Amino acid sequence: MKIKNIKIENFRLLDNAEINLEDITTAIVGKNNSGKTSFSEIFNIFMNDRKFDFEDFSIKAHQSFYDAYWHFTQINSINKEEKIQEIFKTIPKIKLLLTVEYTEADTWTNIKPFISSLEGTNKIQILFEYSPKDTEKFLDTIKNNLSTDDLLIDKIKSFFVNYYQTTIKPFSNVENINSVEFSDIQRLLQCHFIEAQRDLEDSKSNNTKLASIFQKQYNYQTKKEDSSSQALIEATDTANKEIEEKLKVFFEQFISSFKQFGFPGIDNEKLQLQSQIEMESLFRNNVRLVYNHDENLLPEKYNGLGYKNLMYIISKILSFEILHQDKKCDLNLLFIEEPEAHMHPQMQTVFIKNITEFLATKGFNVQVIISTHSSHILTNAQFESIRYFSKNDYSSKIKDLRKFHTELTEPQTLKFLE
Repeated sequence: MKIKNIKIENFRLLDNAEINLEDITTAIVGKNNSGKTSFSEIFNIFMNDRKFDFEDFSIKAHQSFYDAYWHFTQINSINKEEKIQEIFKTIPKIKLLLTVEYTEADTWTNIKPFISSLEGTNKIQILFEYSPKDTEKFLDTIKNNLSTDDLLIDKIKSFFVNYYQTTIKPFSNVENINSVEFSDIQRLLQCHFIEAQRDLEDSKSNNTKLASIFQKQYNYQTKKEDSSSQALIEATDTANKEIEEKLKVFFEQFISSFKQFGFPGIDNEKLQLQSQIEMESLFRNNVRLVYNHDENLLPEKYNGLGYKNLMYIISKILSFEILHQDKKCDLNLLFIEEPEAHMHPQMQTVFIKNITEFLATKGFNVQVIISTHSSHILTNAQFESIRYFSKNDYSSKIKDLRKFHTELTEPQTLKFLE
């Protein structure tokens, strides 16, 4: 099961964008501020059930707000039905449409809620939409609160969040298809994001940012009743008992001093100190990553930035794998933003090849989207896997080099471009 095609409407620079995904790795390239980060961010917002800001609407959508409001002010008893239809078509909606292909070998349990009029084919389409729950009421509120000194767009910005909502449903030409539950999409699809500018250590403390990954790995191993996790539990129990014996001796004088103040009382209570080393605090505060250089242990921050970056990426992928073991989603997207940060050119050159091979050994279905400015990383990417983002006024244009590849008739031209 793979996501083959993605369409986006009215989101930032992606006001009308379409991108085809490769089965394994798709490379996103383009100048700064061409929409590359927005492509991953719309998944981040929808899949984490976050709220959109007004600035997330594309600049072109602003004119659609004006047009929808104008149609609303023109409604009368004669043209009401016609104008309402026009308003529904005009009012801006942020959309994310996924086309998914599956085979007979895939399980149907998780895709069943999304099968609609496309039944009988090997495709389903899933529509994420951020739209008004009551368009007429939304525009009526704007009208009632708009004074002669107000800018229409400012009023829309003030009130839209109270009237817009996110829905997820199968996409079909049939009207009035019911939305699915958010839990339905969570069972089918999970997305993971590895952002740019990475560091393994928390600059505000001595703790490593890998602590949560260590904790997840421990929880997963515990569920499997793995012998290594059981050994850790036994070790902490033994450590607690040994520490308590030492505490008893160390604080004996301190505890005895309470007798001067009438404690213990008539019930002869006793005070003692208890050690509480727990796995959660162990990973959060007491385990850190160090580098062993000829038996000299150095903190993570002493290592080169390129290796720190690579370690972070690998660790996040391992965290993604652990999450997959729990959820077993059919579709998995992994977004990696600018992995070349601080990497030596040779390391960049083999990055895509190594990531692809690494994920293949993990044995779960994942599609990787890498956004990069590095020609070294693209060296080992397939030419046809590249999607080129360019900015044209207030929108992104996306060039699919797979389509371009098939259109080339001269082999020498393709060789030169590669």
